[in-house]
Amino acid sequence: MPEYVLTPPVLEPAAAEFAAATADPPFLFDLGPVDGRKAVDRASPATSPSPPAPPASCR
Repeated sequence: MPEYVLTPPVLEPAAAEFAAATADPPFLFDLGPVDGRKAVDRASPATSPSPPAPPASCR
C-alpha cells in the first residue's frame, strides 16, 4: 500500500496573505450579518478591477 504525504497548497502571494489574515477567529460565520458585511468590506480591496462587460450581442 502506498504512503501518502500531505503537502500544503501553493498559493499566490495575495491568496496566502488573505488566508493568513483570516485564519484566526472570529470567523465570518460567527459574526452577524452587519459585522460580517463590515469584515468582508475591510478584506475586499476597494480598487479591485471590474470584469469586462459582455459584448452587446450577448445582452
